[in-house]
Amino acid sequence: MAISQSIKRACRRYEEVEAEGLTLYPILVEELEAFEMARPGIDIVQQALPVRYAAMPLLAALYRMEYEALEKNEEGIGLFSRALLMLALSLRLGRGLPLGKRVGMFRCKVDPQDRGCLKAVEFTVDGEELWRVTPVQFQRLREIAAAQNGIELAAPEANPELLEAQRDLAQMNGVPLSGCVWERIAAIAALEHVDEAEIDQWPILKLQEKTKTWQRIIGYMVCAVAEAQGTKWKNGNPHPSLFYEKEDIGNTALRPAEMATQHLGQM
Repeated sequence: MAISQSIKRACRRYEEVEAEGLTLYPILVEELEAFEMARPGIDIVQQALPVRYAAMPLLAALYRMEYEALEKNEEGIGLFSRALLMLALSLRLGRGLPLGKRVGMFRCKVDPQDRGCLKAVEFTVDGEELWRVTPVQFQRLREIAAAQNGIELAAPEANPELLEAQRDLAQMNGVPLSGCVWERIAAIAALEHVDEAEIDQWPILKLQEKTKTWQRIIGYMVCAVAEAQGTKWKNGNPHPSLFYEKEDIGNTALRPAEMATQHLGQM
């Protein structure tokens, strides 16, 4: 289900969102490590799962996978608990507690006739009011949490093999980087003239947007100087505007057929 324009606007402004009777909050940078741990639980490409799970609501599918692994005395892939952790982070449920205890605040309600069929997860707030989230409700909450925290979910019709090819190609063409988030925070703190502790209280989406903006500003200035000196790029200036991102045209995972034939001719 596509989220409304009003919800998208609230997400862009880093505001809380009311949905399914619950309040979802933007996750803060101070919980970035927990967020990265939880992220695979909601940004998984469900089409890549075995067919019997693809038609289920995602939370029910992840629970079924864990249940069946347990039945076979096998180790589960852990995505169900990661999805619950993302829900806890978005609800600010159990803030300050160890991550395991935050996930443990949820109780699974299953079908008595089929214990692998998840009906809902239940939890209490401040030890008083009981709340429940069904797998169908989680579908909508997942969309909102993704928008609030800068996660781009794959479209239901997306081809998982093509998405994997895009990732592989990006890694192949990219320069190896440390990927240390603290280095990024330190750089943004220097550029914004703020202390790192202040950034800890930013929403994660704000850190992402500031990072993209500074990359565009610096990229534009560097490319403008290079272009003035006669530099040309195969696909045009990668940073043609100070204010807008360059639109992605075409699929980078698809290469012209002549490139393949040229490669074969060299073998």
